[in-house]
Amino acid sequence: MKGNVFGLGIASSLLFTVAMNSQVQAHTFDDLPPIPDDLMEYIHLAEAGTLPDPLDPNKTQFWVAGGRNTYLKTGADTNGQYSLFDLYVPPNVGPPLHIHNREAEWFYVVDGNPSFQMDDEVIAGSTGSLLYGPQGHLHTFRNLTDTPVRMLLFYEPSGIENFFTEVGQPVTDPINPPSFLPEKLLVAGAKYGLEFPSTFVFASSQFSSDTGVTIIRTGDPSEAVGVTLQVGDITDILVNFGIGESLKTLDLSIPLGSPSLDLLLKSPTNGAYLGLLQNQATFNSATSVPEGSLTYGLLSLGALWLGFKLAHQQKSNSQNKSNSHIFNS
Repeated sequence: MKGNVFGLGIASSLLFTVAMNSQVQAHTFDDLPPIPDDLMEYIHLAEAGTLPDPLDPNKTQFWVAGGRNTYLKTGADTNGQYSLFDLYVPPNVGPPLHIHNREAEWFYVVDGNPSFQMDDEVIAGSTGSLLYGPQGHLHTFRNLTDTPVRMLLFYEPSGIENFFTEVGQPVTDPINPPSFLPEKLLVAGAKYGLEFPSTFVFASSQFSSDTGVTIIRTGDPSEAVGVTLQVGDITDILVNFGIGESLKTLDLSIPLGSPSLDLLLKSPTNGAYLGLLQNQATFNSATSVPEGSLTYGLLSLGALWLGFKLAHQQKSNSQNKSNSHIFNS
């Protein structure tokens, strides 16, 4: 992994530059470029509480992978230089691990405490945090809290708005996201320079003997991969996923009343990755999983692999029709 680009340190020189204009907390990385002036302008608005209303019906809005994106600036407004969005993230929501190959991305946390994965590092964000992600690096974010998160997303250059528009769903309920359409996400991704690699996560942060332990592989299931499930401090279970397999549920035999055990996903094989924001969980044979938590995890994450398979099937059918046409002619 390209772990050297992202870091958790605070560079005093950058912090001084930012502090001259703002109270923003800057999480800095190697080779960090200057903070764009247009982004700083909106950071000032956020600090003053005068950002544009994200629910303004005159602004373009879409739900994308469970987050509500309001378009503040697009390439049409900035001559292709950048795009800017006001993002609302409900609890337990975030996109799958992915890579932007065309644009760099800035994240400014207006409100809340989102968590970020940058390559193989995890960063805890808070109100006022500013993070930068260069193009070509694995990253994601997730709201692991029980309160909504609001962020500004700034992309250089513009163009990602075309992807959001293509895969986005209309905002009829501004608070509760619809089940997103993973087949659109995967089909459109490559067109806009987005990659969704094979990534392992737990379906829920809590499991019981009634549900078993469900491991999901999000992203591309076109290769055989594996991951190790660590149960407590002593037991390692190798879990293999064949080509096209993206869901495994394991029954753990733990005596009733036993203390809860920590679960950990580690050591992915064959080029797969770990979703570090969701690779830890607990198992307790005497504790029921909160209603809906496992189901939501399966819907929001497991749907991605189903979408991939549907998209792949559609592509294969299209190719077969094309080949049949050529043969018949």
